[in-house]
Amino acid sequence: MKKIWTYEKCYEVALKCKSRGEMHDKYGGAYSAALKNGWLKDYTWFEELQKPKDYWNYDTCYAAASECEYAVDFKNKYPVACTKAYENGWVKDYTWFKSPQKPNGYWQDYDRCMECALKCKNASEFAKKYPGACNAARDNGWIKDYPWYKGKKESGYWDDYDHCFEEARKYNSRREFMLGNHSAYNAARRHGWLDDYDWFEKKNNIYTDNVYVVYAYEFKEYNSVYVGLTCHMNIRDNEHRNGKKKTGVRKFADKNNCEIPEQILLEDKLNPEEAQDYEAKWVEHYNELGFNLINKAKCGKGCGALGSVVRKWSYEKCKALAKQCNSRIEFEKLSKSAYEASRKKGWLDEFFPIKKAA
Repeated sequence: MKKIWTYEKCYEVALKCKSRGEMHDKYGGAYSAALKNGWLKDYTWFEELQKPKDYWNYDTCYAAASECEYAVDFKNKYPVACTKAYENGWVKDYTWFKSPQKPNGYWQDYDRCMECALKCKNASEFAKKYPGACNAARDNGWIKDYPWYKGKKESGYWDDYDHCFEEARKYNSRREFMLGNHSAYNAARRHGWLDDYDWFEKKNNIYTDNVYVVYAYEFKEYNSVYVGLTCHMNIRDNEHRNGKKKTGVRKFADKNNCEIPEQILLEDKLNPEEAQDYEAKWVEHYNELGFNLINKAKCGKGCGALGSVVRKWSYEKCKALAKQCNSRIEFEKLSKSAYEASRKKGWLDEFFPIKKAA
C-alpha cells in the first residue's frame, strides 16, 4: 500500500535532518510530499534556509553542484543555489553533469524493454517509470507480450450488461465502482445501467436520519448465526457476499463450503443506541436457542459495535486516546477518526507538542 505523507509525518521526518539535501536523500517520499505541498518553508532549521542572503555566489554554487551527478540532483538538493546558477549562466561550467537522456535507439531493443516491463505491475506504472521503453513498446507492438497486459479486457468487453453487473457487485457505491474500475463504470453510465445496481445506496447521516436495522444470517445446518447492525442493509449484504475483504459470514461459508443464507431483518427503524440494545437482545435470544455465534466482535451497548456509524469525537475522548500514544503517528494508527477530529479542531499541538531541533 502506498504510504501517505501527512504534514505531521513529514514534519517529524524533517526534524531528523539538517538540510533539504539530507531529507531528500534519506526520505525521498516525505521530501517530495513536503515540496509539493509547500511545507519545506516550515523547516526553518534546514541549513540552506539559514544561509545569509548573499551566500550563494559562483564559488559556493560550484561547490554545491560538484556534489551532484545530475542537474536534477542539484535542483532537488540545493534549489536556491540551482536557481542562482541558472540565472547567472554558471550551469554551463558544471561539465560533469551527466545527461539522463538515453542514446538514440536505446529502447529499440525487445529484451531491454521486457526487462523494464517485468519490474512493473501494470501499464500505468510502466509508462511512469520507463516512458521511453513504454513508447517503444507501443510503437513496436511489444506490450501485448507483457504479463500484466494479458489480463486486459478486449475492446467492447464492458459493453456487455452481464460483465458490468458482475463487476459492479464488487463495490458498495457508485464512487467505489468508479474508482475501482473506471472503464466498467463509464460503460454502465453510458448505457444507463447504474440504476440497476440497487445495492448502491446513498449513505444516511446517522445524526439526522437515525435509521438502523439489526439483521442475522442463520446457518441452520451448522447451528450457527451471525448477528449484526447497519444503516445500509443492501450494502452490508453485498459486503458479506462479494466484498474484497472477507467478513466473518463469508469466512464461515468458505470454511464449511456452504452457501450464505438470506439476510434476515430482525429489527427496523432504530437509532444507534436502540440498535446496540436490540443487537445484544437478539444475541442473547440466539444463545438461549443454542446457536453458536459467528461474530468476532462482542455485541451490545458500550462495545462500539456500530458498524459504519460515524462517532462524534469530543475533546475528552480524543485526549484520553492520545494519552495512550507516544506520537501523532501512533495516535493516527490507533484511531484514524479521532486523529482527524483532533487535527481539524487544532488539538494535536496540545496532545503532541512539536519539539524543534536544537
